[in-house]
Amino acid sequence: MKKHILHDEIGNLLKSFNNAKAGISILLDPACSGKEHIPLFDSEHKSRSTRLCCIDAGIIKNGELLGLIEIEESGFLPTKICGKFLTSAFSTHLIRGSKVPPPVSISSSSFFVQIVDISSLEDKSSKPDQYNHIQSSIKKLITNSDFRIKEYTLFQVPRGPEHMDKIKKIIDYIAYKLA
Repeated sequence: MKKHILHDEIGNLLKSFNNAKAGISILLDPACSGKEHIPLFDSEHKSRSTRLCCIDAGIIKNGELLGLIEIEESGFLPTKICGKFLTSAFSTHLIRGSKVPPPVSISSSSFFVQIVDISSLEDKSSKPDQYNHIQSSIKKLITNSDFRIKEYTLFQVPRGPEHMDKIKKIIDYIAYKLA
């Protein structure tokens, strides 16, 4: 089985946000050391035709899916990055298991965090600039849409000395969004 190092690191840090008293629960995909897939649907009715995608992590606050998190460790094509955002943006509900627990509505003010591992890129790669353009384009799209996702942030995480600083910024950003 392929090891997802960045998924594991982010997943382990997200676990610290679990807080029943504050109405916060963290859902983690198996790649993030979780126990379940996190499927999103464009309806509150679960079917193969309404299932759009799965995300790597979800943050439920006060009974709604508030935070959607996707981590890319390979396949850095714009189609993959934009596709994951767009299928999530078309979604309205998280539906786990069978009928219990019930469908969870995606908050009308949710945020989407996309984390891209750039450690395998060559030094003079144009990918970081491309990711900045993608982030800008997605933010413009959100402004002019009725998507439930109201905020999008793409973090680029390198390996080396900057690695933990970037991860800390991601966790600080998520903590800020949950406050």
